[in-house]
Amino acid sequence: MQSNQISSTARLIARAMILNAHSEDTKHFVSSEVGGLSQAFLNNFGWVDRNFTSLVKLPGFSSLLFALERLIKPGLSVHYALRKQYIEKCVRDRLDQGIYAQVVVLGCGFDTLALRIHHRYPHVRFFEIDHQALIERKQSVIDKLEGHHHNVSLVKLDPSGSISSTLNNAPDFDIVASTLFVIEGVLMYLRHEEVAALFHELGSVGGDVGTIFTFLQPIGAYAGEDRPLAEKMADVWLAQKGEPYRWSVTPGELHTLCQEVGLGLHDIVCPRDRQSEVGLRLPRHRGAIIPRDEYVADGTFVPKPRPQG
Repeated sequence: MQSNQISSTARLIARAMILNAHSEDTKHFVSSEVGGLSQAFLNNFGWVDRNFTSLVKLPGFSSLLFALERLIKPGLSVHYALRKQYIEKCVRDRLDQGIYAQVVVLGCGFDTLALRIHHRYPHVRFFEIDHQALIERKQSVIDKLEGHHHNVSLVKLDPSGSISSTLNNAPDFDIVASTLFVIEGVLMYLRHEEVAALFHELGSVGGDVGTIFTFLQPIGAYAGEDRPLAEKMADVWLAQKGEPYRWSVTPGELHTLCQEVGLGLHDIVCPRDRQSEVGLRLPRHRGAIIPRDEYVADGTFVPKPRPQG
């Protein structure tokens, strides 16, 4: 993905959130605010994106989308919603406990988390980081929103790709403050050594550092009901879009990596396992099965000793 391009995945997830916000099955935990912001981010793209909210309200349009989803990866749009809902719960829990003074969303895409919760935490600074084209598009939308967003900053990723350099140049970022990094739907596009380097970099930021991140398990490492063939087809589509998956890991391998980078894991959760918690019963026309290949993990980096003197 180049800095002058906006990823196809960012647009796909924005559409999925609009679909969820207007579906009887999921609108109880995907708010209209999520749908509205997602639509605003799509308004400068093609005709379908600009009119997506209106289209999903037409008889039969959503059914067509669900039919296509069942062919490619059943339950994917619901998976996105469950993933985001759980990550939001984790972030809110930590901020309610007063653990972190800053939240950094890496590879923010068209995510709406910071824009929706920053008013509740006026003393917390929120930073969203992504490539230049996406940040510029997102900022143009935020500039038109009502209300103040004084504690939300959109930051362009440093051309070197260094998170440290990016944050050092970010206005108001406090290098020694406690910081929570949210990394959703990003690590699968990196290579193993890049993931390890990123974790090493985050653990060296300065203050107390925690992270909430998603990761993919290798195809075949989980329940066979998830249709590996369909997932391979999805991999082909991503590769054609210039966004191939490069990293997948089993929970056991992840624990080994985290030990190497000084990250203490607290929990690993599959979004699908939270269906009953959010009162979700997925009907057959939406695929009935939710993917089990992606998990959400959270942990805290072991503080590194500071130089004396």
